[in-house]
Amino acid sequence: MSSCWPERQSAQSIRCRRLDRRWYAFEVDSLDDRAERTTIECRVVDSGRQRDFFGFNRAKHAVLEAAILATRRHLLPADEIRHEYERLSVIVDKTAGESERRAFELLRQYVFPR
Repeated sequence: MSSCWPERQSAQSIRCRRLDRRWYAFEVDSLDDRAERTTIECRVVDSGRQRDFFGFNRAKHAVLEAAILATRRHLLPADEIRHEYERLSVIVDKTAGESERRAFELLRQYVFPR
């Protein structure tokens, strides 16, 4: 089973761990905590990226919309929800990967149990 989290890797210039696809390593130059608001001055000593985030595809948005509709079953007429699911299913059919197809089908089964 794969994880949605990137693998933890070390920054190159300092001893630390990072979790994000885009990251900055910094060192603290000064810290003043004498006042109510602490002031910390830092400088970036290393940065990098594992890969760029390209955003969500149309199918991911369609699954999100389907999930929102699923939470409104008690508020909206069934025909309206059915119409929207039919419209969203076209997008899922055209652009979805396996995970989006599974998510959409789970939502469809929840909203329209057999």
